[in-house]
Amino acid sequence: MQEIERLETELAEKRKSLGVVEKEEGWLKQRVQLRDVQESLLTRRIVEGWEDEAAALAEDGNDGDGGGGGGEEEEVQRAEI
Repeated sequence: MQEIERLETELAEKRKSLGVVEKEEGWLKQRVQLRDVQESLLTRRIVEGWEDEAAALAEDGNDGDGGGGGGEEEEVQRAEI
């Protein structure tokens, strides 16, 4: 009888542990999916730049002020980083 009670207690503990592990596994899978999405978005930004970056660079290049050429170069470097 004592052996059965011990085994039932052990089984209850193992079920609890399984629940914790399953919950953590689900959380970790969600994090991996999030990281995949983030990596995809970052890669797209590296390849294509920010959505408004092309328009901003075009505006800077067409303002015709003649000065501040270094500022445009600085903006391009920041965008590339």
